[in-house]
This record gives sequence, C-alpha cells and structure tokens, in this order.
Amino acid sequence: MARVTDTKFVNERAKYFVASPNEPTTNQRPLSIDLQLNEMRRRELEEMLDRQMRITLPSVLAPVAYIQNPAAQPKETEYDRQLQAGKGRVVYHVEAFQLAPDQDPRLYVRAYWKIGARAHTGLTLWLRFDGQHFSVEQTDATISSLARYLEFKDLGPQLAARPEYAGMLLNIVPAADGWAYVIMGRRGYESAVVSVWKYSSAGPRDTGIAYSYGC
Repeated sequence: MARVTDTKFVNERAKYFVASPNEPTTNQRPLSIDLQLNEMRRRELEEMLDRQMRITLPSVLAPVAYIQNPAAQPKETEYDRQLQAGKGRVVYHVEAFQLAPDQDPRLYVRAYWKIGARAHTGLTLWLRFDGQHFSVEQTDATISSLARYLEFKDLGPQLAARPEYAGMLLNIVPAADGWAYVIMGRRGYESAVVSVWKYSSAGPRDTGIAYSYGC
C-alpha cells in the first residue's frame, strides 16, 4: 500500500498505473526528457500556441456541417467574441520525449483558452525543438468541438481543460528503427479509446491498433 501526495498524481491520476520494476539486465534508454525552458523560450512557445489557435479558430466557430437547418446552427457566444478579441488566458501542459532518430526533443503540448469559468477551445500539438526554435509537426483541435457539444449535454463548461477528453499520453515505447510508439488515451461523450501511434517526421501516425468501448 502507498499513499501518494504528489500534486501531479492528484491532477492526472488516470495516467498512473501499478507497475513492477524492470529486469536489471535491460539496458533501455529513458525516452522522457526533463526539458527546461527559459523565459524567452516560454514566450516563443506561447506565441506559437496563439498563432495555431488563430489558424484553427475559424473552423471551430464555422457552421456545423451536419446541421442542415440554418436556424438550428449554434449562435456566437460571448466566450467566442472575447476569444477572437484575444482576451482568453492560455493554460498549457508540456511533456518532452526523445521519439526520433535525430534525438531532437518532441514536445506533446495540451493547451486550452479560458475566459471566466469557460474553457471551450483547446488544441493538442506535437512540436519539434531543435535547441533554438519550435516547429509544429502535428495539431489536433478535436477537443474544441467536443467541449462545446459536451457542455450542451450538461457535462460542464470546462471540458477543454480536462486531459482525459483532450488526449492523454499514456506511454512511450521505443522501436528498433529509432522512432517510438506513442500510446494515447481519450474519452468521448459515452466512450473511451486507447490507441497506438508510431511517431514519424510528420508527427504520430495511427497504427490501427486500438481498444475502445462505449457508443
């Protein structure tokens, strides 16, 4: 039995599993990187997040394709207006790993924009950091549409802030070719899925291996 008081566990306990120590004969290199960003690098990262949000936002706020009746389309909210005016406060979580043969760190970034008690808009990004600059290898704004839908289902106004809906990186497994497998978990409205991806020069690519349940 163990009592865990680490705040990281309290905030993201779904990421933690009971495990036994590895065999002492294995010589596997650690893939997690303790990346320290100074103030200049943090500003650069936040500016990149802001650019990506503004690139993505028109598609998030655009009419919903499957709603044919114009009168039934969602109306612009005060949150939307303030977000477009740049008044949202960005909150982000960063994890860094060695996933590629070039050994440049790859960053998994989960970000969302909060205005008051609402967080409807979020992104997950995979970035490459060459030691000087960040470059985007993949982005996903699925959580933005999902969060708005889930609030309509009375599941709360801050779904974009919840990692289990935005996408949780559960594990990294090295591959013989120098790339690595990425195991992701994500919840939906009445479902959950754990999927396996293979990192590439264009970010993670779906291997087709997954476990899911629900509707």
